[in-house]
Amino acid sequence: LDEAEARTGPRAAIDVADYNLDARKEVRIENDRLIVYVRPATGGHIYELDARDALVNVLATLDRRAEAYHATIALAAGGGPEAHAHHHDGPASIHDRVVMKQEGLDRLLVSDRHPRKALVDHFYPLDVTLRDLMACHDVERGDFALGAYPESKVLRSGPMVTLLMERNGWADGHPIRVRKVIELSAGSTTLDVHYVLEGLPRDDPLRFAVEFNLAAMAGHAPDRYYTDASGTKLGTLDTRLDLPHADGLTLTDEWLDLSVNLRWSSPAGLWCFPIETVSQSESGFEGVYQGSAVIPHWVVTADASKRWEVRIRWTVDRALATPADAPEHSVRMVESSAGE
Repeated sequence: LDEAEARTGPRAAIDVADYNLDARKEVRIENDRLIVYVRPATGGHIYELDARDALVNVLATLDRRAEAYHATIALAAGGGPEAHAHHHDGPASIHDRVVMKQEGLDRLLVSDRHPRKALVDHFYPLDVTLRDLMACHDVERGDFALGAYPESKVLRSGPMVTLLMERNGWADGHPIRVRKVIELSAGSTTLDVHYVLEGLPRDDPLRFAVEFNLAAMAGHAPDRYYTDASGTKLGTLDTRLDLPHADGLTLTDEWLDLSVNLRWSSPAGLWCFPIETVSQSESGFEGVYQGSAVIPHWVVTADASKRWEVRIRWTVDRALATPADAPEHSVRMVESSAGE
């Protein structure tokens, strides 16, 4: 379609419209390499990111909800007297049997508390655990994960387009302000994201986390894997990771020739876990991998001006093209020009 419309070569554009027909405005950011859709009215999430070269949406995720057959699984896992019963006269048919194709399926019966998208902003207790997040426990201590960013501006400056979002909210009982800036340049496969937290309490650290949920890749295959910032493999994409220190992470799918690279300017802890659910088929119930949650997190302490900030570079490219390290000037802790 781009070729038919003669839209070739480096370019960047940003537009506002109701793209998903929910009666609220979304923002479309695009260049010749990426197409990005953002919902300022729902947490400022990125809900779609299309890589033009790979022809894939890396945010093709699904939210997990309660299903009618979940009660059957829970009952069978509990071993109750009704677990394998059929409720009619005559011999049981194959349709009456509850067949579990693997153990522990009841632990996958969780409902998501927020959309499984990207740039989902969280404030958690300091003692929150990976297990809490995998089980979808109610550990949210802020109102930013789903809160609207009412102050949104689109900016165009030469080959770069910028979306600036700001909102006042609460974090662990403290009133704070969050500024979230998304930048994309013509010809680039990298989104630059800049967070600025203002009005922070001076003597009360907060745990801030930014969630990315990435799909369109297989979970348990040797050619789909995590690597750290040094290139060391950390496991397949269904691996659970709880790292106390990380500078970045790459998800690689060699079969799709796809690389999703994340780097952040301030060292972070890192949680990664598979988004899994239970599927029903004629042969029984089984676990299904839907995507991977990647969550860098920081213990935030206010500076003298009660601020804290971090930059995240998100590159989506061919797996054979290693994302270049961010130039030093791009990760300095400076005020974004879009926020002036």
